[in-house]
Amino acid sequence: MMTADLHNQSDAFARVITRATDGVVQVVAGSRGVHQGAGVVWARNGARCLVISNAHVATASPVTVTGRDGVQREARLVSRDTARDLALLYIDDAPPSWRPVNTSTATPRVGQVVMAIGHPLGVRHAVSTGVVHALGPLADSVPLPLPARSHRWAQLDVRLAPGNSGGPVVDRHGTLMGVSTMIVGGLGLAIPASDVDQFAHNVGGPALLGHGWTREA
Repeated sequence: MMTADLHNQSDAFARVITRATDGVVQVVAGSRGVHQGAGVVWARNGARCLVISNAHVATASPVTVTGRDGVQREARLVSRDTARDLALLYIDDAPPSWRPVNTSTATPRVGQVVMAIGHPLGVRHAVSTGVVHALGPLADSVPLPLPARSHRWAQLDVRLAPGNSGGPVVDRHGTLMGVSTMIVGGLGLAIPASDVDQFAHNVGGPALLGHGWTREA
């Protein structure tokens, strides 16, 4: 009986990951494609789609995004916030398979199990699992200059690597808890989902999609 329960839990977990990865894209920026990372589908309306990534990934046009279907599409760089390291991309021909990752309004909790999805070292849609180590500004001893050190961070005991930047951090239900950004002092840092939402709204993201946009599949 225990074996069957574990098998069912494993199947349920696999479905959660599959659903979440539908909302993860690979982002390549610059004429030579030297800046690469991940992005998370934030909202869509029909074929029009908004993708969140890091500002240090989406550095300049042209920007291309590639989903799980392997098809490369051109994106328009709408806005970058270098202080918070966020960027908003707009795609007008997104396939139906790009489903927004549902976002939580809850604050990540210390000890909560989370998963980072991205393309570390070129491995597409890889998953790393760990826990929330802390939440808030970084300690003065952390080797990161101000004002970045003073921002509110989800500090994760999760293995990240180049290629995870801009990808989602989700809970065990596949709900977006933050966006992976960098590794500092052995910890992965993610921008909490509430800060990501605020950025997208402040730069007028929903207006690009018009009426009827959704963040749920």
